[in-house]
This record gives sequence, structure tokens and C-alpha cells, in this order.
Amino acid sequence: MQLEPSVLIPIAIFTVAGLAALVIYVVFRRREAERARALLELSHKIGFSYADRDDQVLELGFADSHLFARGRSRKVRNLLRRSENDGETLLFDYQYTIQSGKSSHTTRQTVAVLSTPRDLPQFELRPERVYHRVGTALGYQDIDIEGQPEFSSSYLLRGADEKAIRRMFSSSMARDLAGRPGWSVEGKERWLTIYRHGKRVRPDEMIGFLEEARELRRTVTAE
Repeated sequence: MQLEPSVLIPIAIFTVAGLAALVIYVVFRRREAERARALLELSHKIGFSYADRDDQVLELGFADSHLFARGRSRKVRNLLRRSENDGETLLFDYQYTIQSGKSSHTTRQTVAVLSTPRDLPQFELRPERVYHRVGTALGYQDIDIEGQPEFSSSYLLRGADEKAIRRMFSSSMARDLAGRPGWSVEGKERWLTIYRHGKRVRPDEMIGFLEEARELRRTVTAE
């Protein structure tokens, strides 16, 4: 039986779309496997343990901060972990999905979590966007540091104990952070979570990312 063009065209479109989706999936899985292998090799070089997945780390004390409370389908992949004299260090790929109506969007980024030598007030520091400024005008909290306009225009700073946060964020700290744009830093008790929103770090850039995270810890925890 010969099918009419009106039937064949939708079938052809469906077939092409299905093949394209399959190719994209295969390429994605291959890249993920290559990334996992590269990070496993890196873990051996720098003396970290490695696990391809470990969602149980989200039960640690840092896990109720802003980043880890977002979305659903939260997953930890490619976890590198080491305990050192100055505390614990974790590096991992983290993703979550936000549903909006019938559509959804998955955000992926590389995250560094470092323990700190002293307790910190719970805070969120992230790049300030236009919609944050609009929200601030309507009463959305944004803690500005006196005498540091560059920091205040670059970063949104929030937290329940504003007095403790102001004591912690000295002028020198704010000045240092203003010169390091684009970071998101969240603190709680003896944990710091550090990342760039939506950015996964390439394996060959991971050591540099770790050093930057450690430098940020030194800045944030300086007395």
C-alpha cells in the first residue's frame, strides 16, 4: 500500500528528529564519560579520592544553603574529596532542574566546598543582576558595605544576621572580592560553597579553580 505524502512527511520529520535526538544523546554520554575519566586521572595526581556519584554528600552541613535548595532532581557527579590539616575539600559537578509550566531547565556547574577554621554567619554572595536591583528597590535584601561602591554594585549579599555579616565583611574583604567578579559564595557554620553559576570547569582547569576557591576562603575567613 502506498502512503500519501501527507502521511509520509510527518513520519519523515519524526524519524529525522528522533535520529537527531539520538545523536545528541550519544555525543553527550561520550563527553560525560571522557570528563569522568579525566577527573579520575586528576584525582590520582592531586591526591583526592574519586566517586562517579555520591548524592549522600548533600546530607552534610552545607547542603541547606541557597544552591542546594534550588529545583529538583539534584545530583552530584565526579566527586573529588580530600581531608587535610586545614579541613575538608570537596570538588564536584552538581546539577538541578527547575520546572516552569511544561518546560524545564537543568543547570550544571562545578562546585567547591571547603571547611573553614571558624564558624561563619549564614550568608549568600552572588553576582548582582538587573532584576536584583529592581527587587532591592521593592524591599529585597541586599547588604551594602559602606565605602565600597564597586563591591555593592558587583555583588548581592544576603543573610539573616545582617549585623554579623557586616562585621565579617570588612572593607578590605569587600575590596578584594570586588576585584574577583562572577563568583557565588555561600557560608554556613564551618562550610564555604564556591562556584560560578552555570559553569562547569574543564578538567585541565580544575587545579586553577581549586586554588581560586582556596584564595576566596582565605579572603572570607580572614580575621
